[in-house]
Amino acid sequence: MDAMIKQKLKTEWADTLTLLEDLSDDKRMHFALLLSKLAKCYVEDGGHKAVLLVDNNDHLMTISVGASEMECMEILNKAQEVMGAVVTEDAPAREMFN
Repeated sequence: MDAMIKQKLKTEWADTLTLLEDLSDDKRMHFALLLSKLAKCYVEDGGHKAVLLVDNNDHLMTISVGASEMECMEILNKAQEVMGAVVTEDAPAREMFN
């Protein structure tokens, strides 16, 4: 790894670790789980993957992990289907038609 890239990564991680110091234990554990899943996403072979980030202002960031734009769109569509099913799973029958 190039020395300049290595230094940039160290700086980024140092800044991130500083931010994490203020998190509660629960949020830190949640973040650790997220990092673990993200690392697996990058190191596991096979399949096209994408990381989706949505903030409170409905800004969407898609980070491709070996997926083309079309595959990212398919992943987004599947995510919408899954989230719709999760949200309506225990909802009263009338909510499933809204």
